[in-house]
Amino acid sequence: MNYIIYGVEDYQRKKQMEAILRKELQQEQDYGVVKYDASKATLEEILEEIQTIPFFSTKKAIVIYNSYFLSTNEKSQKWDLSCLIDAMQNLLDCNFLIFDGSFTSLDKRKKDVKAIMSMCEVIVCNALSQSSFQNYVEEQLENYQLEIDYEGKKELLKRLPLDIYTLHKELEKLSLLQAPISKDVIQHLIEKPLEEDVFTLVNAVVKKDIKKSFETWYDLQKLNKDPIYLLSLLSSQFHLLYQVHHLMHQNLTQQQIADNLQVHPYRVKLAMEICGRVSEKELLTILYNISKLDMDMKSGVVDKTRGFELFMLQMKGKSI
Repeated sequence: MNYIIYGVEDYQRKKQMEAILRKELQQEQDYGVVKYDASKATLEEILEEIQTIPFFSTKKAIVIYNSYFLSTNEKSQKWDLSCLIDAMQNLLDCNFLIFDGSFTSLDKRKKDVKAIMSMCEVIVCNALSQSSFQNYVEEQLENYQLEIDYEGKKELLKRLPLDIYTLHKELEKLSLLQAPISKDVIQHLIEKPLEEDVFTLVNAVVKKDIKKSFETWYDLQKLNKDPIYLLSLLSSQFHLLYQVHHLMHQNLTQQQIADNLQVHPYRVKLAMEICGRVSEKELLTILYNISKLDMDMKSGVVDKTRGFELFMLQMKGKSI
């Protein structure tokens, strides 16, 4: 049996991969796995591996990471999949394939992709919705036997991205504590995602709320991040807003936009809420001003720590 494991939830994909290798290879996992990165390897290398018997085990898993050639991603590898299909149809009994990729959907419009899917078990590991993630957190708190009060749980959810890998990493940290866990403990041990403050900043800029913009900017600077790096995050968020705004006007749904842009549906939801308060023209103006500020900072025309204040005054319409 061959497998396709895809989706943006890395932790789930990793666990699915481990389960398949345990089931198929049993005690031979250490020597029965050959790995290829499809973004670097050639199709010829993979075809040769498919036709080669295993040397150190009775069965061989050929794992192909970054299998974007199966996805709707426009940057996917331009491979002649008919050769891969022929190789899979004549696969040695001792070999099997696992295609792995961090993308939200397979390109079922392509005949070759459908043919590969027909020879595989397809496992989808897309990100959880906000409500599903909250339920998952509750389950894992029980599994880790963590005692957290109501306010502590609220603070934990506030500080976690919708990312299962990060969740388990943080719960492992909290499991080292013996006493009941409070909101204060969560605030001291778990950092807020940087993206949350950047999103707050984006909101303030769109609303032209200078006071809130400055407060958030100074909070971000306290993290000892370079202002140019923070500005690049801000630019990335506004670029996402522009893309979402454009796709909204094509009457695409939240999920369709997320699939098109290959981003988490929750990020799209937040972006759509902001897009209702700003025009595409305004977003382009903001992106232009961020780009100009970035060049001015890098060339030393403005001080990096003061450049954003000038940017905010410009957004408010004052001369600088």
